[in-house]
Amino acid sequence: MNREEPAAAAGEARATYAFHELVRERTIQWSKTHLDATDGRTDDEIRIAYGERYADLFDTLYHEDRNAAGEAGRRALVYFVAARAFDRLGSFASNLVTGVNDPALLRGAVAELEGAIDRTPPGQSRWSLRTYVADALSNSGQPDRALPFYAEAAEEAEAAEH
Repeated sequence: MNREEPAAAAGEARATYAFHELVRERTIQWSKTHLDATDGRTDDEIRIAYGERYADLFDTLYHEDRNAAGEAGRRALVYFVAARAFDRLGSFASNLVTGVNDPALLRGAVAELEGAIDRTPPGQSRWSLRTYVADALSNSGQPDRALPFYAEAAEEAEAAEH
């Protein structure tokens, strides 16, 4: 389990979330031998459950502590994307990328969302992902990088007659 952002602009730090390969392997092996601990849920169902809990926490914290809300939102985003549950992002992802101003968190959100675009079937989920990426880039002070994502989202929505 390793998530590294694309190369950052000069002078910017890159955010990396990593786990040693042995941790990933042992976790997978443990879950195979402890099926009773999952109550029959698939890996994606577990990821979605975690995503929903973190999204709820994001909503709860949003008006109280934006930093804590941002971290909860980032975690929800990671779980939903890993489960390919793009339909679960909805207004939560929009609030995350437009309501949080932490540049490192927004870079991580952009990396997660950009990586998910090509894995998402054409339609509203895909053009919404492009819009979330564009909003995150715009909110992090990179409006020039955001414009192509807005344009592609608009083209896809028009092609679908939305």
